[in-house]
Amino acid sequence: MFENLISALKAEKRTIVFTEGEDARILEAASRLKKDGLMDSILVGNVEAVKAAAAKGGFDIEGMEIIDPATYPEMDAMVAKMVELRKGKMSEEDCRVTPRFCLNSVKKRQQFFRIQQGFNL
Repeated sequence: MFENLISALKAEKRTIVFTEGEDARILEAASRLKKDGLMDSILVGNVEAVKAAAAKGGFDIEGMEIIDPATYPEMDAMVAKMVELRKGKMSEEDCRVTPRFCLNSVKKRQQFFRIQQGFNL
């Protein structure tokens, strides 16, 4: 059963996103996936902190994409799109508060990548 899964993963390489990029368990998993050639990994978190945690644990993350929601260049576009999509569901008061709420939501790692992928930014 696992042999079939491994064969399928190697045949059609996919990418997995880890939202807790600084966690040693995540770094170990990403490093193993890379070593075994099973999947590409994207790590979400502070770039320097992710690299430091990987170095501390001896995990090879060379070449992996690291995305930091705090410095993501398309953040304003993500917030604007999220506000636009929510407008029909909100009162006028909510529309004034929503950009700040959306920005705080988007900066949360778990939501950041789900929203980023949904908007294809």
